[in-house]
Amino acid sequence: MSLRGTEHSCGHETKVIGYEESEQLDVKPAQYFVRVTRREKRACKRCEENGAVTAPLPPRIIEKGLVSDELNVRNLAQGRACSFRQ
Repeated sequence: MSLRGTEHSCGHETKVIGYEESEQLDVKPAQYFVRVTRREKRACKRCEENGAVTAPLPPRIIEKGLVSDELNVRNLAQGRACSFRQ
């Protein structure tokens, strides 16, 4: 950001001697993506009657939910933040 005039009140031209900086906390819009969890599925060629075995899913806040734990926590935190403003 620059100043409008380049002249000082005395009439002489001014020169840039440095910059003042200020900071503020900001946020980027949410970026949504699909997280894929790949689990092994194993079977024994000799024991076909026992079927296949699949590795267990990692523990989740909402079991079998379509939304990740991180997104659930974010939504919960935003909901509470909004309720404190009222």
